[in-house]
Amino acid sequence: MTDDAQLTVTEHLEELRTRLIRSTAALAVGFVVGWIFRRDILYLLKKPLLDALPEEMRHTILLRVIDKFFIDLKVATIGAVFLAAPYVLFQLWRFVSPGLYKHERLVALPVLVAGTLLFAAGVAFCYLVVLPFGFDFFVAYSLSPDALTLGGGPSSAADQLQIALREHIGFTAAFLFVFGIAFETPLAMFALGWVGVVPPQWFARQRRFAIVFIFIIAAILTPPDPWSQISMAIPLLLLYELGIWSTNLLLRFRRKSISTSSE
Repeated sequence: MTDDAQLTVTEHLEELRTRLIRSTAALAVGFVVGWIFRRDILYLLKKPLLDALPEEMRHTILLRVIDKFFIDLKVATIGAVFLAAPYVLFQLWRFVSPGLYKHERLVALPVLVAGTLLFAAGVAFCYLVVLPFGFDFFVAYSLSPDALTLGGGPSSAADQLQIALREHIGFTAAFLFVFGIAFETPLAMFALGWVGVVPPQWFARQRRFAIVFIFIIAAILTPPDPWSQISMAIPLLLLYELGIWSTNLLLRFRRKSISTSSE
């Protein structure tokens, strides 16, 4: 390896170090902002559940004396991740863009922007649609009296419902994250098509199996009523079709760019 090559490797490592430092700094700033607004973030994470509870039960409980502190840390961390994610993705773009061809750079930045927007859309969809429907159903189910007691007679009272705040925050944040990732389906399909692992035509041929799989996922993740299942399945089906369409379009764009540059 020549000195120039060594210098190039050193420069790349220095560039990576710079991007990591900036990303870490963005997460630190996001954590500080999340800590300052932790009460507001906590309220937003609790609101879908509290809206589903009866007026006299709109409260959560702490199981341990340290719970409140660790909940605040978790909430601030959640805020940091969501706030810093666009800047971290931008730093990733700045690191990889010099090694891309011109036609790849034309695609990569829009893909990063689209990924950020799709993740935000998944989080918003989960928060505004899935969580309210889900909590309404499960709260009503949890508070309904049992049909029969062990001895066969009618039940006189429902079980008492107490909600641990620490567990609820972890569950809600995980659910939001999962939906954000699920909405990245078009980008995953595009990536597989771009590198030639799975062509978009294969996804088109597997459409009927994808429809069945999506409705099964919707049935698992939503309350057992048709409206909830359809309200989740339709966006996922649209994202699947978007993945097929965008992959076909961008692959045609790449072929055209390569042919133009070779002339």
